[in-house]
Amino acid sequence: MIRLLPLVPALFGLMACASKPADTPAFEVRVSGEGDKCVFEVNGKPVDPKALGEVAHSALPKYGKATVRSSSTAPYRCIGGAISILQSAGHIRVRFMADGT
Repeated sequence: MIRLLPLVPALFGLMACASKPADTPAFEVRVSGEGDKCVFEVNGKPVDPKALGEVAHSALPKYGKATVRSSSTAPYRCIGGAISILQSAGHIRVRFMADGT
């Protein structure tokens, strides 16, 4: 067992090298809406929920993480819906950011 101890730091070093760099940009979805209407945007273009899932899934290899950015008027169900769609598309790390008023 003592002989394995020097290998532990090396294994952690390999795991750090295998992960994506910290400065990799996140796939970003902007959420807005009022009342019953949710609006999702990717790269400034509106997308419906089904298309959002497809676009998010295809972006997974490039980004690996996602950000949901919402307006101050976006209903919680729209924000939660965007997070759920991104997680269903395979994004494990989804960050939420609210724009100020």
